[in-house]
Amino acid sequence: MKAPGFWQTQDFAYQGMTWGSTTSLYSAEANAKFKAPNKFNFLAGFRWFQLKDSLTGSVTPADQNDPVWKVGGCAPSPSQISQTVYDTTLSQTTQACALGASIGGYPPFWSTNTKNNLLGLQLGAQGTIVELGRLSLGGSLKAGVFNNQATQSNAVSITKIMYLTSASTNQVAYSGEGVLQLKYSITDDLSIKMGYQLLWLDRVALAPGQIASPDATVCLTTNSCLISATKTKQAG
Repeated sequence: MKAPGFWQTQDFAYQGMTWGSTTSLYSAEANAKFKAPNKFNFLAGFRWFQLKDSLTGSVTPADQNDPVWKVGGCAPSPSQISQTVYDTTLSQTTQACALGASIGGYPPFWSTNTKNNLLGLQLGAQGTIVELGRLSLGGSLKAGVFNNQATQSNAVSITKIMYLTSASTNQVAYSGEGVLQLKYSITDDLSIKMGYQLLWLDRVALAPGQIASPDATVCLTTNSCLISATKTKQAG
């Protein structure tokens, strides 16, 4: 195809590629607080993150002609298909017999998924920075070190046949988090809070970072990511 570095049977004189990505993050923590002067607290505790990332590449225009294995009979036997690409051994995805009927839809040309499970310790501090009557500005800082159980899986379509590879690793990962929170007390029991959160994760596996490796049996955890969020809530 026209995109350099990839192999694909084309149904058109020209085909491009469209990329899409999704990321999800989950977190849970348990901390002990130690009081310090000037309305500040020190924190120490455990934290867990789960970071998932995916990258999908699809050819455009979409393929129109079904390959032979989709319109009748069974998938070609492994002996009929090259099992090595760029010196990397690939395992063929098992295809069901089509029973003379076309199997609708094509999988994406390229798909990479990563999952990071981070479990470790963190230290931090939180407290009020400025207080003006009913209005106050507070914040927190946290830093942690984690064991990252990272996995990656790749699926690539070569001559419209899907091949899979996967890998996993355990690596040390790091995090840093900063939160700023503006609080307005309407009454002694009712307040409105608005905040901004910035989270940095280092030594994690992200989907785009896996393409850089010539060895598809390795999970690369050399990436970093920066995640930000805003939040508003009413507290009683």
